[in-house]
Amino acid sequence: PETRTLEQAVLSSQEDAQNVLQKLEQGQSLKQAVKSVTGEEGGYLAPQGFQKDGLIEDLSTPVFESNEANKNFGPIQSALGWHVVRLTDIKAPYTKPLESVQEQLKSELLAAETADQKYNLANEVDDLLAGGASLEEINNTVPLDITTAKNLSVRGSVEGEKNSLEEFGEDEGTITSMAFEYFEGESSPVTELSDGHMAIVHIDKVTPKSYKPFNDVKAEIKKRWIDDQKRMSNREKAMEIMQTADTEQKELSAVAKENNKSVKTINAIERAGDLKAPLTATALSKIFSAEIGQNLLIEIEDGIAIAKITKSSFPADETVNDDDLKTIKDNLKQRSGSDAIGALYQSKYDDYDVSVNEGVLKRIYGTNNNF
Repeated sequence: PETRTLEQAVLSSQEDAQNVLQKLEQGQSLKQAVKSVTGEEGGYLAPQGFQKDGLIEDLSTPVFESNEANKNFGPIQSALGWHVVRLTDIKAPYTKPLESVQEQLKSELLAAETADQKYNLANEVDDLLAGGASLEEINNTVPLDITTAKNLSVRGSVEGEKNSLEEFGEDEGTITSMAFEYFEGESSPVTELSDGHMAIVHIDKVTPKSYKPFNDVKAEIKKRWIDDQKRMSNREKAMEIMQTADTEQKELSAVAKENNKSVKTINAIERAGDLKAPLTATALSKIFSAEIGQNLLIEIEDGIAIAKITKSSFPADETVNDDDLKTIKDNLKQRSGSDAIGALYQSKYDDYDVSVNEGVLKRIYGTNNNF
């Protein structure tokens, strides 16, 4: 389509817009005119190309009726304020040569044809399933990659067998959920996975939930209960000792001596370093959230400990691997776009008191995987 390049100033009053237009006609640039009138350049918009349907009607009508470049328009009022517009360039409509777009067209046509064939195959498989065909019979008509998962539990674990669903990555949970929606001998409809593959889940055998006889697990339950009671008792005792230390402002060495315990010092604990015995990952998280001089309870190997952070430091010279730095920058770039869009949406929600009906959008346009 025809494109016109516009340089704009958007002012808060008609008087300011008239003064900017006057200075523009006297030979100042639009940017200079805006600064002369308002004292700042915030109302100035640099040249940008527009098609007619990309401009608000208040501007598109006069700008696209003119056949003369380097022409000034204004003041024009819109919902955004008062505009002074300079038409700097007119690009006539043109058709791209086939040579410049044929690879793009080829890719688009190939993608569309592939999608059509994929869904035609999916419909064919659904029809065969509805007719009672087995996966082996379907495989004679439509080639399938068949993966068998044995002893699959609702938690997705595969007991006593290699977990053959790991190859499906993030779709492992989806496949597991599908498996528990159908009865023995049934097959799910053809379902699209996150990577674009189509999948069917067929249930060969269902083993009902069962419970072990009490006598078989009595000793294990007894041991587990005793261990739990010990842990609870230890935690309560440790909490009592720590509260006494806090209240009486005692050092850990004195508290340990009173309770016939010992104190262990661990130096140079690193947030991302290897765990030093008897610390655990949970303990490490608490340690790096605590303040210096604060007593805290931490979980250690086979027990509970009272800990105190006595000192912290930052590396004197921390070098960052170039690949790691690139990954961090890429992640920040990716997130910044989403954050900006999120902030824009929130501002529009606040300005216009609107909400988005996600259910209707998904029913009309499908989910993201269908785009």
